[in-house]
Amino acid sequence: MKDVVSSIIAQGGVAGVVVGLLWLAAWVYGKVKDVMHDHADLKRENGALTKTFSARCDKLEHDLYHIKEDVSYVKGMLNLIIDRSGKDDLLQAHSPLSLTEKGRKTAEEMGAERIIATNWESRILPKMNAELPGKNPYDIQQYCLERVPVAPESFFSAEDLDAIKLYAFRKGLPLFSCLKVVGVMIRDAYLRAKNIAVEDIDKHAPSGSLEA
Repeated sequence: MKDVVSSIIAQGGVAGVVVGLLWLAAWVYGKVKDVMHDHADLKRENGALTKTFSARCDKLEHDLYHIKEDVSYVKGMLNLIIDRSGKDDLLQAHSPLSLTEKGRKTAEEMGAERIIATNWESRILPKMNAELPGKNPYDIQQYCLERVPVAPESFFSAEDLDAIKLYAFRKGLPLFSCLKVVGVMIRDAYLRAKNIAVEDIDKHAPSGSLEA
């Protein structure tokens, strides 16, 4: 391109200079346009790679979170087996699960109804609506029994969770058991909010499933 412009200028005098400059401007514009196009392509490719990487990291973090919850649940159940020969006397073992007399007294003493009501609109209901779309009554029950005990900070404020912990400590009860009591009460509240009968849990329970 440099030789072409020089030839035009040499042969055309002033007119050649003008034509040569126009040619040069057009050539520079074309090169700049190519560079900008290549940059845009590179930016799109980088954006796609970044988006894919971010999505995979989010999925990994999500999977690890649920693995942590599952491990915590198993740990809590093992502690019950070790400490109380596998018997949780705060819950009725028959389906659908319900609180025993001791379980109802425990719920009353630790202010479970107030705690649920305080956190219902801001934490509990939005979380369950987001994570339980299309779930049947049995799935809802299992969610409450498994998630509330292992991730209570997702359902309650720090202050209310501390109150539950303090109650369990003072009464010498496993925190896991106290949170399962609250989980059953959250199950009942959620089913009522969705106009679902507690008795419908049995219609969806796997044959021979262990509820407690």
